[in-house]
Amino acid sequence: MDALSIPDVQRDGRLPILLKAVELASKKYGKKVAIYSGGQGPFSLAAEIRGLERFLMDIYINQELAEKLIKFAAEYMVELGESLIKSGAHMLHLGDSFAGPEVISPQNFSKWAIPMLKRVFHAWKKQGAITSLHICGNSSRIWQYVKELKPDIFEVDHVVSLRSAKSFFESEVCLMGNVDPSWVLHRASMKEVEVKTRECVANAAEGGGYILSSGCLIMPGFLNENLKTFMKAGRAYGKYPVKDRNNRETHF
Repeated sequence: MDALSIPDVQRDGRLPILLKAVELASKKYGKKVAIYSGGQGPFSLAAEIRGLERFLMDIYINQELAEKLIKFAAEYMVELGESLIKSGAHMLHLGDSFAGPEVISPQNFSKWAIPMLKRVFHAWKKQGAITSLHICGNSSRIWQYVKELKPDIFEVDHVVSLRSAKSFFESEVCLMGNVDPSWVLHRASMKEVEVKTRECVANAAEGGGYILSSGCLIMPGFLNENLKTFMKAGRAYGKYPVKDRNNRETHF
């Protein structure tokens, strides 16, 4: 731990390539679309550095090391985020799925993840960024902590009830999600993609505060036809006033 140093985001590894990509995208599209980037949440990044199994034992039997490593990861994400903002990013994301209830308890999420998530988001917001948090799996058991954290956006996985999340967060946090990427976007029919996309809009568009997206990552190998259908359906059904499944206008 003592030998670790925060990478130079302008020089080390692939970080300069990331910053350059954001810069190029911002120059070409920055006035038309939101430029979105980011990285791992401090808990998850610490777990990747240490190794997940060992790190999960650390939070019980080697807590001083675990705390130092999470703080180290947080400071790195602060520096990376500030460089991304300077390069032209508008929205900055933290994926902290190893801190989610599919891996650790909600109590441990509150103890180990929340403090450094606050640290990073606070720093990014001071720089003018829109902040976003993603937790894989069923995150419902930690929603009360997410609401207290107050990210601008909370990205929910496809296993989450989008309607329930909308009811819980109301207008306090913008929701983002959650068409199933593991089947619907990957291998389902174009008709099913359209139906599921429309369902997401119907479940979460009321009152605004919603961004249509996949429930998690889009990976290489996805059907181009499905991705195009997803975008087309989003543009067709995601305009106010939103239309219901029978193509009637529903005024929210």
